[in-house]
Amino acid sequence: MKILKAIKTNTYGITENNLEELETEINTSDGSVADLFRNGLFPMTVIIWLIFFCNLLMMYTLMSWLPSVMKEAGLPLDKAIITQVILNLGAIVGGIILSKFIDRFGAFIVLIPAFIIAGLSLASIGFMTSSMYALFTIVFITGGTVIGTQFGLNAFTVGVYPTSIRATGLGWALAVGRVGAIIGPVLTGIYLSLAWSIENIFIMTALPAIIIILSLVMLSRMRRKSP
Repeated sequence: MKILKAIKTNTYGITENNLEELETEINTSDGSVADLFRNGLFPMTVIIWLIFFCNLLMMYTLMSWLPSVMKEAGLPLDKAIITQVILNLGAIVGGIILSKFIDRFGAFIVLIPAFIIAGLSLASIGFMTSSMYALFTIVFITGGTVIGTQFGLNAFTVGVYPTSIRATGLGWALAVGRVGAIIGPVLTGIYLSLAWSIENIFIMTALPAIIIILSLVMLSRMRRKSP
């Protein structure tokens, strides 16, 4: 491969052995979805898909229904709309901060506590409607941990797979996550049609965070055992 031969002349610390390993990966993989389940990757891929499914379920439920649910809880329309703005502001700030922490401390050390906070804050939203300051604060935290963690999950997922199938791995994880993004808002619509309380709706929406936390713990153990 001409490109690899050219890179061998570089002075940036890339060795010929590194390049031979990379060339072997490229030549032995066609980048298909089947490669995500070979060479011991099967359990990791299933767990990653489950994490993306659950997190995008929570994320898109919030993005689709938060103002409407807040209005159902008795908030004026303008305040209900502001909660959506604060949610997205929290997502931006949280994404930046969490990404910095992940670079410094590692994905699992940051993501597991972040999802614990995400689950608790999301479940608490329904109990905060009597105080605007408390509500806006908890929504900001929820945005930072539910939506902000997705940036870290994307970067982490890319690092799990060999170079030749990284794009395939992330693409399929996001595709499976989109199923959760569809199911989540549908479920919330069903909860509202059944006249569930606002508190119960947010508690139910937060439950996938438990699955994510347990999945990350399992994934952490698998990564430590892998060579």
